[in-house]
Amino acid sequence: MPIFFVLSSFGLLYIQNEQMVDARDALSTRIGNSVGRTATSLEKLLNSDQFTDSTQSVAVQQLLLMLLGDQAVSCARMTNPDNPNIGTIVAPVGIGCNFRPVDDWLSVRIFSDTYTLLEVGFSQEELAQARETQMEYSLTVLLGALMISMLSSWVAFRIIVGRPLNDLISDLVKARDEADTASRAKTRFLANISHEIRTPMNGIIGTAELLSESQLTPQQASSVQTIVNSGNSLMHIIEDILDFAKIEAEKLEMNEDEFQLSDVIYDASDLVEPTAAIKGLDLVVDIPDTLPHGFVGDDIRLRQVILNLLGNAVKFCPSGTVRLSATVAQHEDGNASDLTVAVQDTGIGIAPDKLEAIFSPFSQANDTTTRDFGGTGLGLTISRELVNRMGGEISATSTVGEGSEFRFTIPLRHGRPVQQSPAITRLKAMSETTPLRVLAVDDMDVNLQILQRRLAMWGVDTTLCAAPAEALECLTNAAAAGTPFDAMILDFDMPDINGQDLAEIIRGEEGIDATPMILLSSVAVVTRLARDPSTPFDATLTKPLRPKRLARALCAVLSGESLGLDPDQDKSAKDAGQEKYTGFLRGVDVLVVDDSEINREVLGQQLALTDCSLRFAVNGAEAVEECRGKRPDIVLMDISMPVMGGFEATRAIRAHERAINRRPSTIFALSANVLQEHKDRARAAGMDGFIGKPTRRAELLDAISAAQLGTMPDDVAQATRDDTETPGNAAHTPGTASAATPVPAVLVLDDEIDELRGMIGAEKLGTLAQKLQDQGDEVLDGIRSDLAAGDLPGAAARAHKLAGGAGTLGCRPLAEAMAGLEQDLLGGDAPDAADIERLSELWRATRDALSRLHTASAA
Repeated sequence: MPIFFVLSSFGLLYIQNEQMVDARDALSTRIGNSVGRTATSLEKLLNSDQFTDSTQSVAVQQLLLMLLGDQAVSCARMTNPDNPNIGTIVAPVGIGCNFRPVDDWLSVRIFSDTYTLLEVGFSQEELAQARETQMEYSLTVLLGALMISMLSSWVAFRIIVGRPLNDLISDLVKARDEADTASRAKTRFLANISHEIRTPMNGIIGTAELLSESQLTPQQASSVQTIVNSGNSLMHIIEDILDFAKIEAEKLEMNEDEFQLSDVIYDASDLVEPTAAIKGLDLVVDIPDTLPHGFVGDDIRLRQVILNLLGNAVKFCPSGTVRLSATVAQHEDGNASDLTVAVQDTGIGIAPDKLEAIFSPFSQANDTTTRDFGGTGLGLTISRELVNRMGGEISATSTVGEGSEFRFTIPLRHGRPVQQSPAITRLKAMSETTPLRVLAVDDMDVNLQILQRRLAMWGVDTTLCAAPAEALECLTNAAAAGTPFDAMILDFDMPDINGQDLAEIIRGEEGIDATPMILLSSVAVVTRLARDPSTPFDATLTKPLRPKRLARALCAVLSGESLGLDPDQDKSAKDAGQEKYTGFLRGVDVLVVDDSEINREVLGQQLALTDCSLRFAVNGAEAVEECRGKRPDIVLMDISMPVMGGFEATRAIRAHERAINRRPSTIFALSANVLQEHKDRARAAGMDGFIGKPTRRAELLDAISAAQLGTMPDDVAQATRDDTETPGNAAHTPGTASAATPVPAVLVLDDEIDELRGMIGAEKLGTLAQKLQDQGDEVLDGIRSDLAAGDLPGAAARAHKLAGGAGTLGCRPLAEAMAGLEQDLLGGDAPDAADIERLSELWRATRDALSRLHTASAA
């Protein structure tokens, strides 16, 4: 340190010599000192082993930025002229030396293995001043003196800048790592939540789909369709939650599909009708009776907004009426219209100062509202966001104690022309041939007005009555005059006497006892009456009333027909679907590639009804050989297989196709792991789509049919259960604390077994169950051997095989556990002995359940 002071003093005296700087330019000295200190600090920094490459770059940028504190300096940069590959670090960051003009440079040599030259650029103003005071000489002297002060600068940097900068960089790196960890935790949490929701939902939807293919009464079919619609709506919401790009408001995507407005509105109203009926509310839907065309827009989001508004109205309306109305105003160009939907209720109302706040997240009118009615307060926030993204606006008006109205308007493009329902066409023809007179009874005037307007459009003359006694008198007088009514439509809930009691009175009155009667009521009442063989009604319909259902019922009762199945359908949904797929896939060559015999068997049965030509391969290498021979139209390729996996096989197939200039086959990836990264890898390998396991027949066939017709959308990879969780990443795995959970009570899902039994028969199902039993013992023994030998990839391959077979046969807990084990093994995380024992216990319980299934199938 004494030597430093001596040398520094000598340098300052030398600088003051008038041979070098006549004017003793203080500014020049300051600039030179700053550059020299920085050069010294940079050299020490670059030669220090205390920094990583990333933190060293950050520190260098910080030191260069310090030079820019002097207005005379335009920019600073670090280079290595001898090695251009090193690159350049420039300040200002992101702007470089283009921010202000540079006319000359001050260069300082740096001794390091990376950057060897510090260059400082000066502006024109500084150069002019430097020339006047012979800056070129003084800077040379200054640099000599500053090199002598290197030790002092290094100590100052370490104390004043180095340590705090090091701490800052360490904090930044730690914060980044914590953020990444939190993000991964969020992904795992949502995946687990998704799994917990999807497991019962798959059972609900699967059971409802099976019911819809059986012979049902109209009321039962309607109830089943409501279950399916409700389940599908929930599945759409789950899929959106799991897609992080859509969670961010700026990345929420809106889809455009063609839809019928009446279907969207009635689907939403059907979902809230049971709740409204329980509360004794009248749910009224008033929409245009005829629209010559469909609309193009995001029907899922539109239904979600309507359902949110209707759900809120029913929730906050203790008594009275909830009314949904819709109007359409066509644009001048005739290619689009403005749709306005309003939901009114006679509920508790909202104070004026709270109206705007209710559109904020997690907000309701007050704390009492939350306690009394529940909810998160997110529905209106989501609704406003969706309406805005559809190009519309949403608003609310309300009076405390009287009720509220929520209204939104969105633009929609017109779709293709709509064909009128055959039932409505038939009813119009009947009314043209013979004038028809109908008596309508309802204590609500709005319902009567809607009914009269609708029937008038079909050519039916309607007489309205607001009370049962009035209706009985009208019926009697008309019969006495020789002009009896052709049919009668009754509401169930009326004062003094309900619709059923009125109907029974009419059946006991001579002269009017044969009047055809149609009851309008809630799903619960209609379902109860459908089970009553002594019901006085010829037909029963649920409210809100869909026009084509009313027309169909009127045609049936006026013609003396049994209501039966919907005359709009010539066949059952199941038969129609089979004919559809058979027509599309007859003669199509399909190659199924999967290492699991059970999966190959099930896929073969799912495709059998289509009359396609089936081939099978047990691994990717066999698939490549098959494709080198006869070209398949469709390839269903499992991803994880021994010998050669699906990705590698697809790349080999694509290379062969290019080499011989052959038309490419359509290749679908089959996997239980539907994370986005797997879909991206499938696309990168050359696959055309991605189908999740376990496969559903309808979804599988839809994806293949779309490919054959050339209508496969870009995201047909999402054709089946497009979510971001799988049994492998969402289930309780051996590597998690939840592995200690007891063996589940439900080991084999009945709905999936029933679907398989319906496709392949009980005998074949029993055979597959026996194969899985034999396979499971072998797989677990092999996993133990692989783990003992340290072969984690081999153990993962065995776990994958058992997971696929178990999932196909509905053994969901086992499939999830084995898929979770596979993921842990592939990540280098080997389970301990306790984990393996828990898996063995789960397998033994599942094996016993499969044994009972095999025995029952054999019987």
